[in-house]
Amino acid sequence: LHLSIRRQRQMCIRDRYSPDEIMEFDPLVKFANGTSGAVTYFWDFGDGTTSTANDPSHLYGDTGVFCVQLIATNILGCTDSINHCLVVKPEFNVFIPNSFTANEDGLNEMWRVVARGAKTFEAHIFDRWGEELYSFYSTDKGWPGTQQNGNHCQEGVYVYRIMVTDGKGDYHEYRGNVNLIR
Repeated sequence: LHLSIRRQRQMCIRDRYSPDEIMEFDPLVKFANGTSGAVTYFWDFGDGTTSTANDPSHLYGDTGVFCVQLIATNILGCTDSINHCLVVKPEFNVFIPNSFTANEDGLNEMWRVVARGAKTFEAHIFDRWGEELYSFYSTDKGWPGTQQNGNHCQEGVYVYRIMVTDGKGDYHEYRGNVNLIR
């Protein structure tokens, strides 16, 4: 982090935080105030929240870049500040449901895969004989329980193959079964 020294105010202000890498599923950041010569502190965490604690902890509610500012004030009322931007990184995870009910009741009609942090996505649905029935290439899409031509598939167990590339470019493949309930 940058160190800002203002001799005329006789303060040395600096801050540190941990962990070094902040991830979406563990977004608690502990700030350590290394300021000397100050009596009050004001932290702006860059997400609309603030603190006047000496060494605050903050839980970020979203991913992104957050520019944190610490303003320290000495006994004479002179202030100094330091700014540092930190990144809360998204994490890669895949959730694959094992069943869905394509029975036209308006609930759970589409089999959808959630792939957070994915760069590329592709899913293929096969019958028990290995014949590909349906494929889609976005998590915004899903399988409606039909063949690619729109014909309804019968209630039963189907096989899926999902291929995903994460944000780092690593390839992941998932195979399993999904129950189609009518």
